[in-house]
Amino acid sequence: MGESIHYLALGDSLTVGYGVHPWLGFVEQFRSLAESRLSAPVHAENHGVNGFKAMEILQSIKTDPSIQASLKEAQIITITAGGNDMLQAADQFVSQGDRNVLKQAVKACRTVFAEMFDVIQACKLSSAKPYLLRVADLYNPVPAFSESVFWVQMYNKMLRQFSLPNLVIADMYTSFLGQEHQLLSEDCIHPNANGYRTMAEQMAACGFGPLERGAGFNKGGR
Repeated sequence: MGESIHYLALGDSLTVGYGVHPWLGFVEQFRSLAESRLSAPVHAENHGVNGFKAMEILQSIKTDPSIQASLKEAQIITITAGGNDMLQAADQFVSQGDRNVLKQAVKACRTVFAEMFDVIQACKLSSAKPYLLRVADLYNPVPAFSESVFWVQMYNKMLRQFSLPNLVIADMYTSFLGQEHQLLSEDCIHPNANGYRTMAEQMAACGFGPLERGAGFNKGGR
């Protein structure tokens, strides 16, 4: 196999792999898929934290020296963020009946992601290595509720308004739609092992183009 690839995973409980053994979580399953696709060893560094909201992920990127050092070296970066922000806003909406809390949550996440992408790009300026940036959109754990459908779609639309050379938004929403009973755990929020596998496959479906065209890696694909 070729030169080792550094993979940095940032995010919330989805990045942690909450509810399953570590080797069945999204990060490890995606690492394995990347290793197979690139025919090179992939080393995963998981900085997911259960319960983290988007702003907390941003703050860890801005203040943790180990994450900043890893950002400079990483050739694969994945982010799961925003789910806790939207869940908190949904709870407030249920208790208060004010849709504005959901609107503000989407708006706040947009601001956070804009800064997050700026920080990542700044860290990569000094690196000549090609890299991938992959961000998961949100699946909807309660598709029977129209308000949930609307605001999750608004959130995902917001994510896709960003345009960066190395960024692809992974479509978790469509892959989970109609498959909630098969892909979610008993808490009806987090994925089960099959759900994390689906997340990993969707990340892999975004392609590995810059790495596949890079020195020593297999040609072909996206």
